[in-house]
Amino acid sequence: MIRRHVVESGLIALCVILTAIVLMMWWASQYSHFITTAMMTMIILGLVVGSLVPNIILTWLMIGLTIIGSAILLLGYVVMDNSIKIMLLFAFPITASLVYFSRYIIGEWGWIDRN
Repeated sequence: MIRRHVVESGLIALCVILTAIVLMMWWASQYSHFITTAMMTMIILGLVVGSLVPNIILTWLMIGLTIIGSAILLLGYVVMDNSIKIMLLFAFPITASLVYFSRYIIGEWGWIDRN
């Protein structure tokens, strides 16, 4: 019973990540090719950082990059719709948090499996 719960939780977490990535890429594909490339870069960066970096460093990276990105995109003069600016800002933190959450579910709850 416990093993089934761990496997189901892990699969749900991976499906949520995949769904979020597909939705973000679909939404970015509605705009220019440059927006799609930027969104893909932010998603790949979020996947790599969320799976390799420890929690405290991940938190500070999300805070710092969101501040720097908002300063560049929202305060500067970038000719882009505000909705895509906000989505570009939150693509990295959302992806990194979901990947870290799934890493926590799959990796940290693995001890339940061992008897």
